[in-house]
Amino acid sequence: MLIHRVLHASYKKAVNKASEALDGNHRVSSAQWRLIRYNYIFNRSVDMTTIRQSIIELLYTGEWTARDISKLRHISEKDVYGHLDHIKKTVREHFRMRPAECLHCGFRFTKRETTRSPGKCPVCRGEHIQDPVFSCEP
Repeated sequence: MLIHRVLHASYKKAVNKASEALDGNHRVSSAQWRLIRYNYIFNRSVDMTTIRQSIIELLYTGEWTARDISKLRHISEKDVYGHLDHIKKTVREHFRMRPAECLHCGFRFTKRETTRSPGKCPVCRGEHIQDPVFSCEP
């Protein structure tokens, strides 16, 4: 509710500034008000980074699993894996991936190139697998 009040107050300031910019003798049409509202909403200094840019920034801060990233960025885990595949190609030598590991027998999936977590361990057929961990180093 507080955010709504702050945005509403700053919107009123933007409307007042726009009406002052127009000559005081002219009436403002509804189309002009819509344009003022549109400019206010879309030209605000909001975080305009893409999802991939925000994930890259996050990866530079530490180690994260795909599940952690999906919770922080409010996107599905499946989408995170797609973004990670692209990020892996984009940042190349900076991208680090600690491979998935079977928690039953300790098998590490070191030869696995994909960012997705495996379904079963090839050695013990166990399904209790720790997800791969991703990061970027400068």
